[in-house]
Amino acid sequence: MPIIKSAKKRMRQSNVARARNLIVKKQVRNESKKLLGMIDEKKPKKALNEQLSKVQSSLDTASKKRVIHPNKAARKKARYNQLVKDSSTKAKPSAKKSAAKSPTKKAATKTASKKTKTT
Repeated sequence: MPIIKSAKKRMRQSNVARARNLIVKKQVRNESKKLLGMIDEKKPKKALNEQLSKVQSSLDTASKKRVIHPNKAARKKARYNQLVKDSSTKAKPSAKKSAAKSPTKKAATKTASKKTKTT
């Protein structure tokens, strides 16, 4: 425990600031979890976009209040944006394309390995 008067005051101030910051962090965390849950449930694009704007708003608020670093907020916004974009464009035909490409890669590696064995 601090003994000096200024240290006591600083401790009180830091406790108040910590409580204030925890509220903002909790809001960001809750909004993010809601968005990720909606992505897992494959909600409609409109609902995802509404929740994404809430998440971005809470991240902006947190960075404005210097609870999190502005670069961290920008990085998280970009990643959530990409997640929403990928979840809305994800379709079964694209999965078939990637499955069709994988055997050709195996065939290419087999031919490459045969070439190295013959030389």
